[in-house]
Amino acid sequence: MSLSGLIQIIFYDFLKQKLPLRGAISFGKYFRRKNTFMGPAVDDAAEWYEKANWMGVMLTPKTTILLDSKIHDKEVFKEDDGKLPIKTRWLKYPIPCKNLVDKECEIELYAPNWPWYVKMDYKVDKENKNPTPYGMILEMLSEIGNISPSVFDKYENTIRFVKKCLEIEEKQ
Repeated sequence: MSLSGLIQIIFYDFLKQKLPLRGAISFGKYFRRKNTFMGPAVDDAAEWYEKANWMGVMLTPKTTILLDSKIHDKEVFKEDDGKLPIKTRWLKYPIPCKNLVDKECEIELYAPNWPWYVKMDYKVDKENKNPTPYGMILEMLSEIGNISPSVFDKYENTIRFVKKCLEIEEKQ
């Protein structure tokens, strides 16, 4: 299974359990001592995780540049079944972030297209009561709990990402 596939499954499973995730993925050196991880890659992921203002996972700028270089070099990325192009699994998207003075900013980075996975699961789930994958995702988000003013923008930013992912899927 690919990294993006694993992230999509974990994100979706946690969302179904009313536990939204937020995270950042980096690439590089790290050190491990028992249950503790330290090093430049861990620092990079932790710093960008703190900036995210949504429910989702993103690649850090360093990792986004690395992925762009591999795509530019036409290095082949194949999923387990060999049918899914990288652009289906990873979307370059203006990630909503907080800057140093807590104003909104957007940084174009890669994010795993977890709504695509929800859509694929939606086609399999015969007991689904929602008319669309979008409705199913909105229902899951609404079941997380009360939406306080301090986190309302995270919901809005997540919904915007979901719309974009599903819109791209329909165009293909």
